[in-house]
This record gives sequence, structure tokens and C-alpha cells, in this order.
Amino acid sequence: MLNLCLLPIVLFSQIFDPGATGYTFVKLGIGVRPVAMGNAFTALSDDANAVFWNPSRLGIVETYYVSGMA
Repeated sequence: MLNLCLLPIVLFSQIFDPGATGYTFVKLGIGVRPVAMGNAFTALSDDANAVFWNPSRLGIVETYYVSGMA
């Protein structure tokens, strides 16, 4: 009887993404400005972070930027 009770729980838990985690703070973003904006930076990427967020916006970058990651 216990197996019949656990079967729906086990099957229901399989529909969720196995790579999902409750620790979203572990997934660090790229760039201080995009992370501060809540990762909503695709339409506004006009600095060195455009390489990572929206490379098509590199054409409108007017100054030189340097970006590094550790």
C-alpha cells in the first residue's frame, strides 16, 4: 500500500526540470549593470556586455570598453 502512495509522488516529481535548483543566486550573471537590472539587458546592451547579452547591438557601441571575467 505504501508503494501505491509513493508512486504518484515519484512520477509527479519527474516532470520538473532535473537541472533546476532552488539556489538561483549561484548562477552569476555577466556584468554588473545587467545583473543589477535583473538580467533584463538584451534590448539595452550598449557597452562591453553586449558581447554576452546581444551581440547584434555591438554596431551601436560608440566607445571602447574592456570587460573581464574571473
